Amino acid sequence: KADIWSVGCIVYEMCCLKTPFKAKGLNELFEIVCKGKFASIPSIYTKDLSILIQKMLKVEENERISCDDFFNLSIVKNWI
Repeated sequence: KADIWSVGCIVYEMCCLKTPFKAKGLNELFEIVCKGKFASIPSIYTKDLSILIQKMLKVEENERISCDDFFNLSIVKNWI
């Protein structure tokens, strides 16, 4: 589940050219990440991609998409 979260951060950065969570220090970053709030990706990207990133960046591990579910999504199958 941690790897899915990491990939979600990378995909977000590729879309937005910035990190989903920005802070001035580690304590602030911890607080921001724990809240799980980040700006949406630009609207030039599909709604499916936006939803996928949201599922990948869920703070609660049990709410985050699993590897099996990730690879079974049509949007991911089309990439592969």
